[in-house]
Amino acid sequence: MEPMLGNEAFRWAASAVLLAAAVAAFLAAVWPSPSYPPAFRIDRGLNALMLTSLALMLHPSWTVPVLPQILIFLLAAWWFVLRASSRRPTSQPASLPAGRRRAGDTGRGTGRGTLLYHALTMAAMAYMLLAGATSGANPVPARSSAAAVVAPHHFAAAPTAALLPELATAGAVVLPSLLAAFFGFAAILWSVRLIRQLLSRAPGGSRSAFQELAGAALMALMFVSLAASRLPA
Repeated sequence: MEPMLGNEAFRWAASAVLLAAAVAAFLAAVWPSPSYPPAFRIDRGLNALMLTSLALMLHPSWTVPVLPQILIFLLAAWWFVLRASSRRPTSQPASLPAGRRRAGDTGRGTGRGTLLYHALTMAAMAYMLLAGATSGANPVPARSSAAAVVAPHHFAAAPTAALLPELATAGAVVLPSLLAAFFGFAAILWSVRLIRQLLSRAPGGSRSAFQELAGAALMALMFVSLAASRLPA
């Protein structure tokens, strides 16, 4: 996977897809509609932030502070855990007429399973940023060499590594590999849902599935590359 992520054309194409999904999620978060309660808007806004961060990670030369991102994604993971554990996790009110509901944004689309998936996704984003900062590894190879790795966004790795010195060795390869397999499987499931939504002509649901597919696929690629960068030479 490193040669693929090391290809500049692929990175720009993937960035365009991620940013398109982020814009769609952001528009859903701010769209003036009574059918979108505050919890749903926060969910979409956090997904837009995650997709944007993934796009930025594809370009190591773009300087973005890592520590604020880690804190935000940890809080986002906690938000989704709280949402999933609530009595009514579904974002849309049950009284909303079926004709006004958007497939993929209601029912199973925002059920407990999907909310827990989002919680894991946010936690995985925080882990990816933290793992790169502590070990000096980056899921995206440098332009000069597909095998070279640099600290993400040129973030100084030393201070964070001093706080958690064992992170670079504990689960250095196993955990990224498990996360890569998980998000790869999730990408397959989201692609199946996207096809079903397109065939059923449910535009709201297809947009939601597209956002989820873009995030899951890139997360899988990033974790594959992160695990590969930690293999012994």
